[in-house]
Amino acid sequence: MRNLNFLKKTAKFSLFSFVFLFGFIASIFAHEVTGYVANCAAGPQYSITATVINVNSTSNYRWQYRLNSTSPWVCMVNGANVINGTSYNVTGAVFNLTTTPGPIVFTNPNSGLQGIELRMVISDGSGVNPCTLPAGNTWTNSPGVANHFINVTGTACASTSSCTCPGNLVVNPSFESGTTGWGWSGGNFSAGNGAVACGSFSGDFQITNNASNWVSQTIGTDLAVGTVVNVSVYAGTHDNTFYHDVSISFFDVNWNWLSTSVSVEVNKVLAAAPVGPQLYNLSATVPAGTKYTEVGFGGNGNWIKTDQWCATTTAPVCTGKVTSLYFNE
Repeated sequence: MRNLNFLKKTAKFSLFSFVFLFGFIASIFAHEVTGYVANCAAGPQYSITATVINVNSTSNYRWQYRLNSTSPWVCMVNGANVINGTSYNVTGAVFNLTTTPGPIVFTNPNSGLQGIELRMVISDGSGVNPCTLPAGNTWTNSPGVANHFINVTGTACASTSSCTCPGNLVVNPSFESGTTGWGWSGGNFSAGNGAVACGSFSGDFQITNNASNWVSQTIGTDLAVGTVVNVSVYAGTHDNTFYHDVSISFFDVNWNWLSTSVSVEVNKVLAAAPVGPQLYNLSATVPAGTKYTEVGFGGNGNWIKTDQWCATTTAPVCTGKVTSLYFNE
């Protein structure tokens, strides 16, 4: 009987050990990416989401790209990434200590990304960066799952114009030169990285005087009456329960604001999918009595952040009526 009890205990221990060992092995070796889903969203923004299985709360994730099958893999970072000579702003390149990594998002995509190969790599452990581990010490795709090849052909994400603006009237439109060219009041303004759509910086304005605040730049003096001012800008906020806007404003010679100025509400939450700022467009016609024309942004609290201002004009159309015509004989 004693031997029988011993055998039973041994069997239970062996079964427990097997289950524990099996679970331990599964937790170590089964981290996998089972697929990638891409989307070209408003902005435009190009995002890629990886589906992962058998990860745990100590898992870390990085995105890598390569130009072709013989090129080395390059780990991406949040912020500016130079690919094929173009600087692309990226969010979601790094996730740590989670079972639910979010998407990687290119906030200023264009046709230069076409065909670029991407993959996600995974490691475990606090502070363990999968990009710094020796080859063979990270996990990636499940067997048979292909890496993601960016395809922007035929979509808005192939546009090469989102970060260019021929004839732009705005000085330092993407804040790559800090706050040069811009004035502000009622808050803290700096070139940061809270809403980057182009280049490496955005104009980040923390509102401290909720009742009176602005960031602005004069883009025209004595523009002809009837001139159409066209503006586009990427913008967003952390909290859209506050009011924020971007605007085209007209002033007379004494800096009195003219009521024909135009503003558009900014309600895109920067952290909401797709992560990053949204493109806003507005236009206004120069009214009689205008001396100064400005673009600007502000709100009644929290933050508003903008990038890549583009302001151009269309000359007024002559609508006069010819009443008499004389010819020399």
